[in-house]
Parts: sequence; C-alpha cells; structure tokens
Amino acid sequence: MRTLLFSALVIALEGCSSDDNSQAPNSNGADTLAPIIDHEFADSKEKYGYCWGVSRGVNRLMNIDENQLREFVDLDVLLQGFSDGILEADTMSQAEIEEEFQTFSNLFQNSPDLIGKDEIDAFSQVFGKLDAKLVLMMASTYGIADEINYEAVVTGYQHIVKGEPRYMDEQEANATLEKYFLQVIDERNEKFLADNLAKDGWKETESGLQIKVIKEGTGPTPSPQDAVKAHYRLFMMDGRMLQTSYEREAIQFDVQGVIPGWTEGLQMMKEGGEYKLVVPQELGYGAQPDPRSGIPPYEVLTFDIELIKVIKK
Repeated sequence: MRTLLFSALVIALEGCSSDDNSQAPNSNGADTLAPIIDHEFADSKEKYGYCWGVSRGVNRLMNIDENQLREFVDLDVLLQGFSDGILEADTMSQAEIEEEFQTFSNLFQNSPDLIGKDEIDAFSQVFGKLDAKLVLMMASTYGIADEINYEAVVTGYQHIVKGEPRYMDEQEANATLEKYFLQVIDERNEKFLADNLAKDGWKETESGLQIKVIKEGTGPTPSPQDAVKAHYRLFMMDGRMLQTSYEREAIQFDVQGVIPGWTEGLQMMKEGGEYKLVVPQELGYGAQPDPRSGIPPYEVLTFDIELIKVIKK
C-alpha cells in the first residue's frame, strides 16, 4: 500500500487548504463514537474558538481516512503539533510546509521501507502545524484574531482527533462557525464599501456597484447583447493584485457572460474609457468562486477596466 501513497499525499495537502462544512468522518473515525456532554461556554470567544477546533479536526480526520493515512499519522503528535502552532504561534511557513511535505512524498514513493517512528512523528507534526497555520491565517485575514479563544480551539480539535466527549456535534459546530463568519464578513465588507465610497471621485449605483471614472471614452457604449475586448486588473480587499490581463493579450467576452458587476459597469462605459469598479460580493463571485481563482468567498473585488473595443452583435 505504501507505494501508492504519493498521489494520496498530494491530495491530502491540497484538500485541507480551507475550512468547509464537511460532515463527520465515517464510522471508522473515533470521533463519531464520542458522546455529547453539557458545557456552558464562558463567552463567544470560547464558543467560536471551540467550534473552529471541531471543524478543523473533523476535516483533518476525514482527510486522513479518505487517503488511507491512518498508518502514517500519530494522533497524539498531530494534536501536539496543532497545539504548539496555535498557542505558541510555532507555525511553519508555507514554503517550509511544502518542502517538508515533498520530502515525505519522495520517501513514501521511493523508499517506503525506511518509514519509521521518526518519519511518522515528523509527518504528523506537519499536518498539525498546517492546521494551526490555516486557523491563524484565516483569523488574521478576517480581522478576528482578538475575537477567538485559542485554548478553546485546541480543546475542540483535541476532542475530535482523540475521540473524546464533545461539547457539541460537528453539524452544530459548523453551523455556528458559518453564521459567525458570515456576520464578520458582512461587517468587514460594509466598512470597506463605506470607506471607499467616501473617497473622492467615487459614486454608487442603485445595485451597490461603486464606480470611479479614470478616463472617459469617446466610442460606442456596449449593450447587453454585445461583446467587448478589454484589459483589466483585479485587486483584493487588502490591496493585493490577484490577476491582470496586461501581461498578455486583451480578453474578449460577451457583456452578459461575466459577473453582474462587470455587466452593469461595462454598459456605463464608452469605447476607449478606463474605469475603476468596486464590486460587492453579491455582484461578484459570492459564496462560491472558482477554487482555482484564488478569490475567497464573499470577497469585495476592485477592478481596473480598460474598454478597448465594443463588438456589436
């Protein structure tokens, strides 16, 4: 079996790059047998932290079981790696994780007979610290680093990976966590949009799309039935540029074949014009952007658009 683990290991790393609402592991996972016990959380920080730990632990056990990695993961070491990473911020960088993961991939593929306790412990540490890194990274990204009880995160994670009695089941933990994140995201997005609209030169349409004219065009305005040729840049809320077409040829597409924010904004432009658009998540990619795009769910997006040509149909 060990000679087949290389592809499973790759899936294991890639499949745990974000939180989701996965259900509990199958009946082989010890956590499905643990009873629910009454517990009164001290405050919201403890409750949300605990839910986060449960969610992360469920995802990790599912990943281990789906990829048949139980033989190669020591759950005690996994838990210690997670605890160290959360409470001591002893997380590895992404580059270090990938480098160490590649080392194990090569070992499992080429020299499976050399796998011993030291290798299993080190591999388990990588998984634990990866989970810790994801929690800390998301807390920072969403501006809630001070709103989480991290000891409670570790407790929730421990209850799952060790199969101990839990304060709530996985479905309740995920639902609670999802509701909290949506609240945080809504507040963050509303503030971003309000702050941007207060800047010079910006105006807002009835739909909530925000527009700033950089250069007015002199050519025709596209209709919904037309196609256009355009250049663009895409920026995240933190100011990072995620995509650009300026490093290649301009793109051609139907006006109605893109996100609603673009469809609306393009019909306010003339050929040769350059606009900035701030697109609320409802007019963008919403809850389910293409995972390959690198766009987080519910992200407000900023675009630079240069309308090069209107193609009448």
